Amino acid sequence: MISRSCAAIFGLAVLLVSCGSNETVNSTDVNEDKIFQRLHADYDEGSKTLSMFAQFTLGGDSGTTIRLLQPSGVSVDNVPMSVVDGDLNPINIMGTYYTQKFCFSIPGLGAKSVFRWTQNDGSVLTNQIEIAKPSRISSPASGSNLSKNDNLSVTISGAPPAVGEYLRIELSEDKNPTSDSAPVQVSKIITTGLTAEFNRNDLAQLSPGPAKLKVIRVVDSKPLEVKPEVGGVMQSSWRSPVISINVTD
Repeated sequence: MISRSCAAIFGLAVLLVSCGSNETVNSTDVNEDKIFQRLHADYDEGSKTLSMFAQFTLGGDSGTTIRLLQPSGVSVDNVPMSVVDGDLNPINIMGTYYTQKFCFSIPGLGAKSVFRWTQNDGSVLTNQIEIAKPSRISSPASGSNLSKNDNLSVTISGAPPAVGEYLRIELSEDKNPTSDSAPVQVSKIITTGLTAEFNRNDLAQLSPGPAKLKVIRVVDSKPLEVKPEVGGVMQSSWRSPVISINVTD
């Protein structure tokens, strides 16, 4: 259980899949047995932050999002989650959802957090989520030079992906986005083994200069243990520290 809160602005993990609707209704206006839960935990080892996400939708994963009104609410590790109200967002993409962020270092395997959803009648549905296992870039080493005319083999340390897991290896230009262009990123997803291969065509997309490399282990959507009749899913991920490399012609 995590108990150390971090006063920082929450940034949505890119792995999150937004719901199909950005509309919002109040929890007091719906049948709670028809509420679907999506729970997510994303740990970034580089910044030592654990970002938590919860969203409630009507009837299924793509349904209308739900605003929890008192006495209903959601917490993670006994810390109330903050609402991001879709109706109040200037740019409403995902409807209404809940976030919390913790700052701490996870030593390794087995870290868990507990989501608690308090319903209108005061009953509590509790679900425990296990943080994804650590994965890190073993090679190339930080500071390596990479020619665009060569292939790049990336080796990952940690356990190979289990059933329901995958590793996403991201190679991107290390530069600030501008109004005209964003940093180019190429990625590979592996479901077996601990090696990913980037070929010359992949590397040709990058401009010469600094680049960064990282791996994200994703435990794909698992069903909730405690849920209303329509169900719910939870997903967790672990982001490795960034490896800096230099791309040359």
